[in-house]
Amino acid sequence: MKIIVVGSGKVGAALCRSLVAEKHDVVLIEQNEAVLNHITKRYDIMGIVGNGANFKILEQADVAHCDIFIAMTEQDEVNMVSAVLAKKMGAKETIVRVRNPEYSNAYFKEKNILGFSLMVNPELLAARYIANIIDFPNALSLEHFANGRVTLMEFKIKPESHLCQMSLSQFRKHFPHVIICAIEREGKLSIPDGDFILQPSDKIFLTGNRSEIVRFHNKIRPRVIKSLMI
Repeated sequence: MKIIVVGSGKVGAALCRSLVAEKHDVVLIEQNEAVLNHITKRYDIMGIVGNGANFKILEQADVAHCDIFIAMTEQDEVNMVSAVLAKKMGAKETIVRVRNPEYSNAYFKEKNILGFSLMVNPELLAARYIANIIDFPNALSLEHFANGRVTLMEFKIKPESHLCQMSLSQFRKHFPHVIICAIEREGKLSIPDGDFILQPSDKIFLTGNRSEIVRFHNKIRPRVIKSLMI
């Protein structure tokens, strides 16, 4: 795929490295010529000196034929303007990085009035990750869907847990609104039925609305966070 990246900070440079490793055709747009030369020589990619929100610069990068346009400069407004221009000029997908939480409201994310394919706020994601660790200290991983209404949690069963030797049909009686959708045992993933017996060290993947997942976690949690330093 042809991918245009605007901004070559630490994240931009790392992204270029990953994309090149995956054999994509990468074009980097950066205003700092010295930084641009360093990145383009290191990863053998095409580079253009200039502002990513400039029509002529985007035209020079042949944005009309790019598959993905990624804007990740330090300025949110530049990222947003450049992505809007790129979309109008023919870019198939546009991804924007923003830091200001004001741009994470419903008009920009849910209603998507500017037509971005994806808007990423790394600071907000970090804050949510920390909050998940506090709320679910025993979870191996946690993902939210449908704007946080549905939660998927990965949880490892401890030998002392009362879930050991419990069948899924019994589990449903205790937690009727939580579904165990998959179980990993000894490295093998399986979709269980009602007769499946939970064993120590099983990794279970549960899904349900957030309140039910919180209820499940609070009932079986062996570890609680009482102090935190950031």
